[in-house]
Amino acid sequence: MWEALKQFGRKVGVALGIIKHLNSVQDHKKINVSEKAYSDIERNKDMYAGYVKDWHDLEYLGTNGNTIKRKQMSLGMPKILAREFAMLVFNEGVQIGLAEESQAQWELISDTISSNKFKREFQRYLEYMFAMGGLAVEVYLDGDVPKVAYATADAFFPISQDAEQVDEAVIANKFKKNGNTYTLLKWHEWKNGKYIITNELYESKNNSDIGYKVPLKTLFPDLQEEVMFDNLECPLFVYFKPNEANNKDVTSPLGVGVFDNSRDTMRMLDVMYDFWYNEFRLGKRRVAVPQYLVKAGFDRNGNQFMYFDDSEELFVAMNSGEQDGMEIKDLSVEIRSEQVVQSINALLDILSMQVGLSTGSFTFTGTGLKTATQVVSENSKTYRTRQSHLNIIEDGLRDLIIAVYQVANIASQSQLPPLEREEISIDFNDGVFTDKQAELDYYLKLYKAGAIPLKRMLIKVHGLSEQEAQDYIDEINAEKAQADVATQEAIASVQLGGVIE
Repeated sequence: MWEALKQFGRKVGVALGIIKHLNSVQDHKKINVSEKAYSDIERNKDMYAGYVKDWHDLEYLGTNGNTIKRKQMSLGMPKILAREFAMLVFNEGVQIGLAEESQAQWELISDTISSNKFKREFQRYLEYMFAMGGLAVEVYLDGDVPKVAYATADAFFPISQDAEQVDEAVIANKFKKNGNTYTLLKWHEWKNGKYIITNELYESKNNSDIGYKVPLKTLFPDLQEEVMFDNLECPLFVYFKPNEANNKDVTSPLGVGVFDNSRDTMRMLDVMYDFWYNEFRLGKRRVAVPQYLVKAGFDRNGNQFMYFDDSEELFVAMNSGEQDGMEIKDLSVEIRSEQVVQSINALLDILSMQVGLSTGSFTFTGTGLKTATQVVSENSKTYRTRQSHLNIIEDGLRDLIIAVYQVANIASQSQLPPLEREEISIDFNDGVFTDKQAELDYYLKLYKAGAIPLKRMLIKVHGLSEQEAQDYIDEINAEKAQADVATQEAIASVQLGGVIE
């Protein structure tokens, strides 16, 4: 039933007029976000894709009066930024677990997480979140199997929220089949203490509107129009967003992309990168020759043209009176690559400051873009920004684990007790992003000063468990004892040798 949705994805553009439709439906609550918010999301999505029409489509007059149209080169920084932030906050080394006394609950949760390849998919969708400003993760039942689905910011429409989270929303799924565009709307609402999911299917002949409501059985004969849940503690979806204040709309529950407030810098970076590229393309050698050496021809319309126009980049025609003694002159200009590279790096530092990364996080060398976010010290701006985003992501993950548990508990009919947030442990594996040598030096100093036990140092530096650290210590002590015995035997041998002599 859900395979078709997964194949075609979950992207619904603002062009569908979906917001107006949602607010016109009488038997549901209204959404509380303006259309402008989704226009901003579409803009960020275009930037992330590397093509913004009014930025990158260039049109100007050439030297011969002809109109030149071309696409501006792009450095692709929106994509790079979103990817770097996703890698900073989440990786395959993240560990999620429950307290030892909650292992029965954990078995239900871990099966869902592993079968849905959650860690891999969540990191991928976090990249979209940092680019577009939001991400919804939904838990649902496919038959009797708990599943996890993802909706990007342009397919999520909040209805209501409390002080902490969005608790009611519409999630839209757009796909095509048989030449028609279909949109499945899933309304997540609370009514009289019950959690109700309402499914609606719409069909359109084009992408300009949402179309008309059609029966669910048109495409999904097994999908119920309404599903009701009793005794749920939280919604069956979680909305994640970057930990950035929404300065575009302070009342909106939606987030903003990490580069939402640095669009001018992004645009200037593409301008300078295009300029750098054209320095090499147009900076080829040019030679001035006497005019009589340059032949001309005429097309069928009587327009004059260069007889060998493919050499225009190498030869320039000049009046012979303008040349000193009819000399052939080299008119090539020096390529200004060094100055352009310096300008790009200055813009990259400005961009790093705007998005909360340390200066020097990105460097343009002329051979490519290098990043320096792989190693992050604990006192750096990058590390503090990462911790800020982790705060909101960690809270969202706890809500998601509870939602997964609720659905898995219903599916298995286990009737296990409710899961408390305090029972969930999440380790984001900070060691991946810290300088290992600096970390080792730090804990060695603490150990030598007597400020930390050896076992604690081994656990912190090597990521060992309590038992593994104790095994290390036992091996170290055993080797030390053997070394002491060998030393004593050597000393005794020397002393005995001295007595005999």
